[in-house]
Amino acid sequence: MERKQREDLDHMAKKSKKQSAPKTDTFDVLTEKIASSLDADILFYNAPIERHYDQRVIELCNSRRRRPNVALFLVTSGGDADAAYRIAACLQNKYKHFTLCVPGFCKSAGTLIALGAHRIAMSDQGENGPLDVQMRGKDELIASESGLTSTTTLATLNEQVYSAFEYFLLKITKGAGPSIGTKTIADIAVKLTCGTFSHIYQQVDPKNVAEAERALQIAKSYGLRLASVGKNLARNPLDSLEHLISHYPSHGFIIDFAEAKSIFKDVREFSADENSLVKLLGPLGRWPIDRDQEKDYLITFISNEIPLAAAITRQGGQKNGQRKKPGSKNKRTTRTANTEAAPGTGAPNIAQLPTIHGSLKRPA
Repeated sequence: MERKQREDLDHMAKKSKKQSAPKTDTFDVLTEKIASSLDADILFYNAPIERHYDQRVIELCNSRRRRPNVALFLVTSGGDADAAYRIAACLQNKYKHFTLCVPGFCKSAGTLIALGAHRIAMSDQGENGPLDVQMRGKDELIASESGLTSTTTLATLNEQVYSAFEYFLLKITKGAGPSIGTKTIADIAVKLTCGTFSHIYQQVDPKNVAEAERALQIAKSYGLRLASVGKNLARNPLDSLEHLISHYPSHGFIIDFAEAKSIFKDVREFSADENSLVKLLGPLGRWPIDRDQEKDYLITFISNEIPLAAAITRQGGQKNGQRKKPGSKNKRTTRTANTEAAPGTGAPNIAQLPTIHGSLKRPA
């Protein structure tokens, strides 16, 4: 898996249209400065949030000697609530403190991951979105649609039906005067209302509405579990989740820094070093990679793994009753063995992180 990731990065670098890449040490120095200032591993994720990618995050975390904290730079158009929960829960379990860094587009299931973070950091171009789920569109030409579409459609129809019935009732009463009884007027208003809206209701698929409502309830349940650990919501968790699900008028609505501060307790702007890192990443740090370019997705630690000596110091020497091998007087073993860094878990070269406009998709 790690070798394939490196080969893919090399392949993408060759396709880059940019003639001059930033200096390697600039990228390495920045990532290590950020890692040092936060005492955190820096994880970069630009991909949809789907089940096989959550496994990738878990494997990466398990394959390295970890710092106590983690900063996740997340660029995504969203995806699966189950995968979002697994990613956020993994980072909560493996690290003491989890910071979600939002350098650009981070929507839908990305907001679900944000609920699990202890702190949110946003760049000037960072944007979250409502807590929504994407469902397969009924039309085969439409890849997906917002889970709120069906539930909002039904709620809007119900409001319009009530308004229409009230309108017909008042109009008939005013025009007929005392000559027609209230029951007759009500029956006429009902027939007019049904005649107006019955063909519209026939277009609503009850199964689709139920699936959308169920998917939103799943996202809410995951959100409550993650928020109980992150403890970063400014209001009651149930109120905050309801706000994120139903308060905003569209799936693509932008939750910027100012809006995020009204939802989360601990929200900060990007530091100068974090802004410089995003600038080096270019469009890759701003826009999700196109779903048609699956081989180009990037999920990797961009900070170096903590050195073995530092790991032993942090652990306070031999831990959990680890047995010494015969003949190894003062050697201690770790999960990743006596190497300076586990294979494939160090910081990738900036030249290997492409800024290819053609493989980046700017959502409409």
